[in-house]
Amino acid sequence: MSSPAYEFSSCQATLGGIQNGTLTVLGINSTNLATSGWIWDGPIALLNKNFPREDITAITYKGCVELCGDYTELNTPKTALGIITTWIFPLAILFSLPFESLHLRKLHGTLAAVSNWLGSPQTAMTATIFNFDQIRKCHRRAERGVREDTYYVLSCFNQFELPMRGGSLDDEFAATLVYGLFRPLRDGAANRRPGNADIEYTRQLLAALAAQLRLLRRRGVVPTMLSLGTFLVASVISIVLAYGEIVEGIDVTSMVLGLLYSWLPMLVICTIIDRNPVSSERTAELMSRWLYNVNVVRTWRTKGVANMPAPGPDGWWDNEVPPHFRIEGFIGQGRRMQYCGLVHAMLSCVKEPHRIDDAAGLRRYDELARDVVTRLDGRRPGLWYSSALRAMFLVWVPILMAFVVAFTSPTVGLGCWSGSFLVFGGLGSFSWVVSVCKKDCGPKLRGLCHAVNMLSVVFVVFITGLVLTGGMSNCYCSTTWFAYPLSGGYMTFESFEAVRAHYDVTVPWALAASVGFGLALVVFLVEIFWWVKCKHLWKTQERERPIPLDTPVRANMDWLQ
Repeated sequence: MSSPAYEFSSCQATLGGIQNGTLTVLGINSTNLATSGWIWDGPIALLNKNFPREDITAITYKGCVELCGDYTELNTPKTALGIITTWIFPLAILFSLPFESLHLRKLHGTLAAVSNWLGSPQTAMTATIFNFDQIRKCHRRAERGVREDTYYVLSCFNQFELPMRGGSLDDEFAATLVYGLFRPLRDGAANRRPGNADIEYTRQLLAALAAQLRLLRRRGVVPTMLSLGTFLVASVISIVLAYGEIVEGIDVTSMVLGLLYSWLPMLVICTIIDRNPVSSERTAELMSRWLYNVNVVRTWRTKGVANMPAPGPDGWWDNEVPPHFRIEGFIGQGRRMQYCGLVHAMLSCVKEPHRIDDAAGLRRYDELARDVVTRLDGRRPGLWYSSALRAMFLVWVPILMAFVVAFTSPTVGLGCWSGSFLVFGGLGSFSWVVSVCKKDCGPKLRGLCHAVNMLSVVFVVFITGLVLTGGMSNCYCSTTWFAYPLSGGYMTFESFEAVRAHYDVTVPWALAASVGFGLALVVFLVEIFWWVKCKHLWKTQERERPIPLDTPVRANMDWLQ
């Protein structure tokens, strides 16, 4: 049971009365106190060697229960509000995560995204880190002087559910995509050769799609980045409160809570840099229509321009898009446990796209498409596994740093506080382990992962509630009985100020704070650097400059309406 008015200081006063002979409790007095099993006479972990052990009075779990009762000492409103103002408000950065407000299935899509983002951040960060690594590959390829539209559009396709056939990417889709992306890269005299008018068609179609996708790209990266600065400020405040004398009654709890959540700004910065469209449905529709039109040009070109009339207004767009050209939902940013390696496969197979020119019906594009499908069906690249390990590192280091501070906070040992952090990390790692072991997760396995992820979300919210209310301040948790007999099994009544003065906790606390919060700062700066380097791929203006034309050919743009 619990009592909001209960304080362990009253129990300490009772013990003092027994020790000085003025009180007898449950038949225990000053003469038999030493043999009652209430007093802990073993070593005190991390006690400063210069501080006398006999000056520390510690009681066992049995003594705590019988002497103090099975109560919980809840935090005072002052303490709870101090923690709230330090962390809960900065933790509102989770609302900066790129939720899809225009999604047709808002509730379903939001719950699935939250399940992955907050329930298994290491899984979500694997997807975002890997995708941004692929964007960096697009950036490097675009730096060679070729058109950026190809690589920008390719990076957008990488974040959508693509049409499959028999568990593999549809061959017709792949062939059309390769042709539509890389045929426009033929420059110079190739445009003026007879029969090469398809280069200008595909170039104008690609430029129009790229412009539309850039306009549909979600903005607000800079303001969100600036808002993340509040988290870093809160980190400094929590460290000052843990080591300074500014606020009486505030202890290391604030710093532990901040360390536990210091993976959140890293997740937010990764997801907003790996940005999603304002409307995924509109984006998918545009890409589907673009594929349909590219296929019209491709069919006209491969079957011979002499045997078919040139594409015109009546032959460009039809209201019914074939299923193998239909782009489905947005699955980027770790929203779904699915391998998204289209960019890596495409750039691995198409080494020098600007030199492709197969006069015999352009069969080379079909061959490259089959290579892309084969690469996608094969083993995931080492870059993906590298991303998975980096994501696991970025999530587990903050959790372990919170564990270190909680573990070394007297009473030293694995208890309710520190153990709960390991449970949270373990629950979040379940989906990550599944994604590493299985490339493609079926609906049942994906549903199981979502269930575990939601349990992880509920658990971490529960932990946060206990920290705010002081729900772990009871005999079982205070004596870290879970760790007995290796460590723990006792508790002291010393104040936080006495703990800082009498225990060797400065080094582990300072190390944990430096590593945990320092890692978040380093990741923040690195991600900003790469965002600045790559942002030219999706930078746009409301009115794009007209495309210079080498021929009078003009592509039909009715599909944009």
